[in-house]
Amino acid sequence: MRFLAVAEAAVQFRIPVEELRSMCECGKIAGAVRFGRVWTLPETVSLNELQAVHAQGRHLAC
Repeated sequence: MRFLAVAEAAVQFRIPVEELRSMCECGKIAGAVRFGRVWTLPETVSLNELQAVHAQGRHLAC
């Protein structure tokens, strides 16, 4: 399985890096894995999936 770093995904999907990291930490993105200090998302994650999670709340807390 191939992964995208959160910073790459943020640019690709136009979602703030901090929000993507928060979603990963809260377990809201299926397949997100932390390698050391870097969160990564599966390459197969879709824009629709991220936008659905993003639209549920704009707060950074879980």
